[in-house]
Amino acid sequence: MKKGLLIAGGITLLLLGAGYGVVKGIAGEAAWAAEGLSGGMPFMADFAGKGGPAAFAEKLDLTQAQRSQIKTILKSEKPAVKPLVLELGATWKTVKSQTSTGTVDASKIEAEIAKEQPAVAKLIVEAARTKTQIYNTVLTPAQQKKADTLIDDIDTHTQEHLDKIPQMAGRFISLASWKLNLTDDQKSQIQALVDAGVKHDLPLAKELAQERKAVLDATAGGKFDEAQVSALAQKPAKTATVLATDAAILKSQVFAVLTQEQRDQISTFQEQMKNRRAARIHKLFPGLGA
Repeated sequence: MKKGLLIAGGITLLLLGAGYGVVKGIAGEAAWAAEGLSGGMPFMADFAGKGGPAAFAEKLDLTQAQRSQIKTILKSEKPAVKPLVLELGATWKTVKSQTSTGTVDASKIEAEIAKEQPAVAKLIVEAARTKTQIYNTVLTPAQQKKADTLIDDIDTHTQEHLDKIPQMAGRFISLASWKLNLTDDQKSQIQALVDAGVKHDLPLAKELAQERKAVLDATAGGKFDEAQVSALAQKPAKTATVLATDAAILKSQVFAVLTQEQRDQISTFQEQMKNRRAARIHKLFPGLGA
C-alpha cells in the first residue's frame, strides 16, 4: 500500500500526480514503509510538518547526538513495526501488479486493500508512540516549542495542499502528455478520470486531515494514552484505506487508457523517483534503515 502510505504507494508519478496528491498524506507512516524506505523513518514525518525528516532535522537543528538518540529509538520500534511494514509492502506489491496491467478489477483491488485497515491503524499508533518518545526524551525545551509550532502548522499546510489539488490536476496531465506523448483522445479520457476522482475523493481527503489532526491533538505536548490513540486511529485508518482503494482503481483505469510502452515509461519514472528519495533520506540519516 505510498502514505506511502498507503497505502500510499505508488500512484502514477506523472499521470496520477493529482490523484496521488489526494492520498499521499494518508497514513504516511504506512505509505513510506510500503515503499521500502525504512520501518522507522516514517514516524518522524509528523514532527516535521511540511517536508518530512529533512524538515525535522533542519528546523529543529538536531545535533549529531540527538540524531543518534533518534536512531536508537527507531531501532527499538522495529520489532513492532517490521511485521506491519512487510504486510503492507506485500499487499501493495500485489495491488501494484493488479493496477499496472491495463485492465481494471475494482473488486480485487478493494478486497486487497481493505484487509490492511488494522495494520494502518497500528502504524498510526506506533507513529504517535515514537513521536512522543522523541519529544520527551530527545528534544530540548526550545526544540519542543519549535516542534509544537511545526505540528500546529500541519493542518494549515495540509489544507493549502488539498485546496490546490483541482488546479494541480491539469498541470500534471499536461506534463504527462508531454512526457508520454499522449494522443488527444488519451489526454481527454485521462482528464475525465482524474477530474472525477478528485471530485469524489477531495471531501474524504479533507475528512482524513481532520481525523489525523485529532491524533496529533491527543499527543500534543508529549502526551500519549495508548487506549485513546488506538481509538482515534480507527477513523483515519478506515478513511485512508478507502482513499487508497480509490487511488488504486483510478490508476488501473488510467493505465487501461495507455499503451504498454507508456506504462513501461511510468514504471521507469517511479523507480527513479523512489531511488532519489531513498538516497536523500539515507544521506540525511546515515544507516538509519540498517
